[in-house]
Amino acid sequence: MKKKRSEKRQRNELVQFRLTAEEKQDFLERCEQAGLSGADYFRKTALKSKPLKSGVETVLLIKLLASWGKIGGNINQIAKHYNSGNPTDVALGQSLLEKIETIRTDLRQALGYDL
Repeated sequence: MKKKRSEKRQRNELVQFRLTAEEKQDFLERCEQAGLSGADYFRKTALKSKPLKSGVETVLLIKLLASWGKIGGNINQIAKHYNSGNPTDVALGQSLLEKIETIRTDLRQALGYDL
């Protein structure tokens, strides 16, 4: 005998958490906007999305990304200088810029910006 859908998919574990009044209101508004019950909204947003990075890891990666951006800006200025004079140095400057861009792209992906 074939099992009914409700018999195959029983959710019998309970998860509880506390919210402030403002957080609860925001949660309920989001559920309403999505046209979902609170449980369905939670399952679709919390269980279907990528896990968040740890706070420390994210802060360090953001600082590193900002530093690479500054370095890239400096190298860009150097490349601009080379473009106005010595063509042999232009290739070196371009190579450095490409390496910086590769690292920047990797960092953005690690932070979840370029998915």
